[in-house]
Amino acid sequence: MQDPNHQSGRTAQQQVPEVASMGHAPWEQQPAIRVPLDQLVLDASPRLNGQDREHVQRLAEIDLSLPPILVQRGTMRVIDGAHRVRAAQLNGKGSITAYFYDGTEEDAFVVSVERNVTHGMPLTHADRRAAADRIIKSHPHWSDRAIATRTGLSDKTVRAIRSSSEIPQSNERLGLDGRTRPMSAADGRRRAAEILAAEPTKPLRRVAEASGVSLATAHDVRQRMLRGDDPVPGRRETNGRTLPLALPAKSASQIALSKETACLDAMLARLTKDPSLKYTDTGRLFLRWLHLHAIDNKDWETFLDSMPEHCRHSVATIARQVASKWQDFACQLEHAQDSACCRSQPVAASPAQALPSPSP
Repeated sequence: MQDPNHQSGRTAQQQVPEVASMGHAPWEQQPAIRVPLDQLVLDASPRLNGQDREHVQRLAEIDLSLPPILVQRGTMRVIDGAHRVRAAQLNGKGSITAYFYDGTEEDAFVVSVERNVTHGMPLTHADRRAAADRIIKSHPHWSDRAIATRTGLSDKTVRAIRSSSEIPQSNERLGLDGRTRPMSAADGRRRAAEILAAEPTKPLRRVAEASGVSLATAHDVRQRMLRGDDPVPGRRETNGRTLPLALPAKSASQIALSKETACLDAMLARLTKDPSLKYTDTGRLFLRWLHLHAIDNKDWETFLDSMPEHCRHSVATIARQVASKWQDFACQLEHAQDSACCRSQPVAASPAQALPSPSP
């Protein structure tokens, strides 16, 4: 039998992200071994009321082999499988098959909760709330979503539990993707501005990763710095407190652009529901094509800074040619009813061909 006190070379910091990623559990990559029941400790369950006797009885009546339990190496505490241990004891068995976990007690509790949220006999709502409260205290740097995912609660519930906690909270949060982000969006913007000031040529993607902001935010920060604006939009400091300022008035072109985008979305939605398009093969084919090619600013802004310099001219040329084809298409559609000539021309005709002939 493998020595239960043997320490694996893998650290808890390495294991917890693997569990958090919902991938293959690291302990299952090692063979399960038989462990004497009298060596196991059953005081680490996230269940407020302990094991359920009826569930233990049901497990004891199953003839098939049950899955291995999970035990924390060193302490021999059962992380997952307390009901299976009780069932084995009820059947008079002396040992049970188990995997070993090499993390800390705090991380072992997280794993216990995560594995009992949905499978076997799921934790009650009260169990999950109590577990979330304990995890917030042991892992205050974890985001609300990261804790919610592990406890089977909503982000809103975890946020409420955190707000009622009296322990000091971190200024950063570790998300499900393993990235640490600042709690304040303004802090992230300031951090990005500091990086750009020190390294103006640093790629924006790396700036975003280092400062914990999105690529679009990093792009906006750089544009503001180039204009000489504050990297944090519409905010000012008063007596140490950050207060929102009134939003600056939009220019006529900005207002027109926002109305244009809203109008585009509304027209696309209307066309998608139109029965003459929705319930015909040609119409459905056209709608799929239209949604694929209808774009607005937010669809291409993220590519501006990542585009290699030697590719920019070619991409710009393609964009202009595609725009020209769209103009031709628009011209054909607008004048098709007024000109028999337009109706007979192919879709890719030039604007001059699409326009009706001037009257003498």
